[in-house]
Amino acid sequence: MKRFIVFLITLCVCLTVSSQARLGSTLKELKTEFSAYDTKYIIIEGIPSLSVIYMNVEVLYYFDKKGVCYQTSIVADNFTLVNNIINIYNKQYIIKSRVSWIMIDSFRTVHIHLYHLAGVGYVFIWK
Repeated sequence: MKRFIVFLITLCVCLTVSSQARLGSTLKELKTEFSAYDTKYIIIEGIPSLSVIYMNVEVLYYFDKKGVCYQTSIVADNFTLVNNIINIYNKQYIIKSRVSWIMIDSFRTVHIHLYHLAGVGYVFIWK
């Protein structure tokens, strides 16, 4: 039963994470959309950003000078979760390498890359 519950939680997080890139969205749109979550407007190395935390995953949205999201980082510190996200990406997107994928939809092509950052965890970057 415990394994089933862990599987369901992981599945929900993975499905949520894979749909959260929101590239092209404005800061105002994202603040409105995620108003029920723990959000924080921050500046990272001079770049306006929005941090959204839900289900123990942090998603960072980076904005250009016009306030439009051009990059998303999904931070996961749980190796099991990272592996589950990788499995989902391998099924949903074009595999470029073990740590890179390409998502193509009717509006754009998005490159996804996985990095391991010491002290932070694993970061999926969408741009």
